[in-house]
Amino acid sequence: MRSVDEWKKAVLDKQWQDSIVGLENTIFAKFDPRMQEHTQTLLIFRSLERHIKEKDGSTFIDLSKALKDIEQLESLPLHPKAQNALNIFKELALTYEFMQKLSGAKALRAGQVMEL
Repeated sequence: MRSVDEWKKAVLDKQWQDSIVGLENTIFAKFDPRMQEHTQTLLIFRSLERHIKEKDGSTFIDLSKALKDIEQLESLPLHPKAQNALNIFKELALTYEFMQKLSGAKALRAGQVMEL
């Protein structure tokens, strides 16, 4: 049986998938071209917002999870400026992921237990 949090996550993930399909049918197919850039950029920000977490009074974006959403968005025909924003966030997420692996390797080499 699913917990309340598991149900929330499942519902949000389903809504996210439905949103992507809806956007493919409107924004990317028959939407006013002047609004494409702004709407698509907003979609990118929204995909990152889903992964903002708060821990011990500080806020961070779980970029490794955001990479999955970024990969989904890459398959869509984006406005060039929205594509540029997506590329910047992808590069940031990949750099973050690399740094996590690097810090883990240093911790293992030093005989420490890595905490993720």
